[in-house]
Amino acid sequence: MYPKNQTEQLLAALLDVCEDAVLTISADGRVRDWSTGAARLYGYSEAEILGKPFSTLLPLYELPAFERVLEDAASGDLERCDTSERLCRGGSRIVVNVKRTVVRSAHHEAMLIVETGRESRHHTR
Repeated sequence: MYPKNQTEQLLAALLDVCEDAVLTISADGRVRDWSTGAARLYGYSEAEILGKPFSTLLPLYELPAFERVLEDAASGDLERCDTSERLCRGGSRIVVNVKRTVVRSAHHEAMLIVETGRESRHHTR
C-alpha cells in the first residue's frame, strides 16, 4: 500500500530513516505504526507487530505503568520521558529511554500516543 499524499510520503520517509524506534499506539493500546528503527531495536518486523497489543513489548511488571500511560493520555496528563524495560522478539530484554506525546482530535480526544525509544547507555541487558 502506498501513501496517499505527499505528507504521508514524507512521514513514511522520516520513519524509514530515523535510527530511533518510533511507533504509535492507539487509544485501545495497539501498535498502529512502526519505524525501521523500531524493527531494528525490538526485532519485530512491521508485519509482525502492527495491530498487536503494545503489551507484547512489555514485561509483566511494566503492565500497570502502561495502563497509567493510557489513562494519563486520555486525561491529558501524560508523562513525556521515562526509562522502561522492553521485551524484544525472542524474549531478550532491553532498557530503553522513551519519550511520548499524545496526538489529539479536533475535539481534544486522545487518538494516538507517539513513542520514540533509544537503548539506554546507562543500563546493560
